[in-house]
Amino acid sequence: MMKSQWNVMARFVFVAAAAAVCLGLSGTKEAEAAPNVILIYADDLGYGDTRLTSTNSVSSTPNIKSIAEHGVTFAEGYVASPVCSASRAALMTGRYPSRLGFDSNFLARTYASKNPSYSIASLLKNNAAVTYKTMMFGKWDLGNTNALMPVNRGFDGFYGIPGGISSYYPTNATAPSDATYWDKSTGSVITGSAVASNQNQNVKEYDSATASYVKRTPQQYLTDVFTNKAVDYIQNNGGPSQDPFFLYLAYNSPHVPLQVPSSYYSAYAGRTDLTNKQKVYYAMIDNLDHNVGQVLDALGPRTGYKWNNTMVIFVSDNGPEIGSTGNLQGGKHDLFEGGIRSPFAIQWPAQYTQAGAVHHQMVSTQDLLNTILRAAGANASLLAPASKDLSPLITGADSSNPHDYLYWRYINEDGDHRTNQVQLAVSNGTYKYMRTINPDTSVNEYLFDITEAKPEESGDNKINDSSLAATKSVLIAALNDWNAKNPLHENFNDDDTGAGDADPPYGYAQGWFAYNKDSDAPNPDWKVNAGNQFEGTGKGGIRSVQAGSYFNNFIYDTDVMLTTSGKAGVIFRSSDHADSSFMFKGYMAQMEMGGAFRLIRMDADGTSGTVLDEQTTQLSFQTNQMYHMHIAAVGNAITATLKTDNGTVLSTLSATDSNYSGGLVGLRVGSPNQTTPATGVFDNIVVQPQ
Repeated sequence: MMKSQWNVMARFVFVAAAAAVCLGLSGTKEAEAAPNVILIYADDLGYGDTRLTSTNSVSSTPNIKSIAEHGVTFAEGYVASPVCSASRAALMTGRYPSRLGFDSNFLARTYASKNPSYSIASLLKNNAAVTYKTMMFGKWDLGNTNALMPVNRGFDGFYGIPGGISSYYPTNATAPSDATYWDKSTGSVITGSAVASNQNQNVKEYDSATASYVKRTPQQYLTDVFTNKAVDYIQNNGGPSQDPFFLYLAYNSPHVPLQVPSSYYSAYAGRTDLTNKQKVYYAMIDNLDHNVGQVLDALGPRTGYKWNNTMVIFVSDNGPEIGSTGNLQGGKHDLFEGGIRSPFAIQWPAQYTQAGAVHHQMVSTQDLLNTILRAAGANASLLAPASKDLSPLITGADSSNPHDYLYWRYINEDGDHRTNQVQLAVSNGTYKYMRTINPDTSVNEYLFDITEAKPEESGDNKINDSSLAATKSVLIAALNDWNAKNPLHENFNDDDTGAGDADPPYGYAQGWFAYNKDSDAPNPDWKVNAGNQFEGTGKGGIRSVQAGSYFNNFIYDTDVMLTTSGKAGVIFRSSDHADSSFMFKGYMAQMEMGGAFRLIRMDADGTSGTVLDEQTTQLSFQTNQMYHMHIAAVGNAITATLKTDNGTVLSTLSATDSNYSGGLVGLRVGSPNQTTPATGVFDNIVVQPQ
């Protein structure tokens, strides 16, 4: 990205001259210099898997722990998502994944083009006080087309895994003879050169001569390969007379497939307290720790320039699938603490001199963008307001919480763990409110005290504690407001690029869930059709709800068409469920073939509707013709307007009603009293908070 483009896009104000003041730098050469930065990102490593945050972890992890001993630990360090790709998007951009439409791995990978064109690397390369060299080794997982790969996101080079998973060894019987792996099909541990894996080895390297990514087949264990390349890079860059570097070392360990050199497995082979799967997993962590030690050793003497003036960050992308969360509930794929709290430590001896300090303020990996850029002499606050500079906290200049609240939204639609459950959470650092919306329409709510004394959540749901009613209300209001600031924009084609990187498009087809099934309708009842429109077919009043979002005051627009006789419309300010799976609580604006347009409140028992306003004169609806619905709901005033596709107003309905002040938005086709299936088509949906 060119500097001129950047200035137009984000209007950054860089304050290199003030950096020394805000960081409290001393007058030494090392303190004045912009730091080298090594960002080490583990994969699926649990909160209880290292000695950073667990005194009794299975693996002793002395090298990972040493980062905390020479620096600081964030005991309440969080990631922005409980899965890989969405978490990495937040890391590189400083944004909530939901701001990008990345409420799951599937969405983040499928629509990776919605990632902004900037990253930590591009900002350091073009806009820091000095020009940074940038390099990445390891797992990218933010899009695998050339346009989305690291070199087009500010990195000088790349060697690693473009996608989310790879075998650590070649799978064509050429792996080393000491390659040890856990066989998923049999549950046994096997050693030998014929590594069996349900994942191929997918390693690529950027070739500057051809400006392309070339497939590689390293014969060594992949974690070791990434480390060897990182060590070479560190040794040849970042000295006192050289430009500083940013090295993003994104290990895929200890993510599956479970494979490790035998020399590490041997320490666990005889353990009877561990399963075969766990034995290989913890051996992988030992190997990971050894490799982290190699990276630290590459910085040279502990009194040298590189050691003192290199910021080393260690964190994991999300909770474990196999390992330990310590005493935290949950793990990968959920928003309980075990899924989003991560081992998190930073050392920078020239500046962060509170060696061994443990901070209990609530921080996030999103904060690393601002923290790194401010250390490099840049102000990133205009780009990513969700990213906070952690240096005042680390240096002791300010001990307050950087965040009033942290937020999460996640749709579990990933692989073997797919449930299509929507999870939302908000935390103020003391209490966390969490809501799960299940495909069977049930809702679970939780209120947890997550302070140091009782972080595990399990058995501690205080949702019905009357003494915390005010706290619960404040948290719910904050969560609802945050959701409303993530507007919905869905054309179901997902090929637009929005209004630029500073204001990317929002929304995605997969965010809409069918909350009831019609046995007489095709399966699935809802789909994106060949015309890239959202189509529903049923006769029982089938509905699809954008379950991740909650809207109070808003404007709701959509194109809608019936291809058969029947009814189709939109629902809003809706609860996620009611007593009957065909019903909901909230409002509906519905066009009915035959000429009627109605504004209806679905009553609280979910069994009947109250017509608030209607026009039943013949409106000359045509099948296979697109109409436009415009809904405005602000306070207790609701209007619903139906237009032709050329903008001619056919009907305007209005009502004053305050039964429901906020809720979900959705779509509906048919009704319970309909005798034949109807097919409705929706497109270009925009829900804009007011």
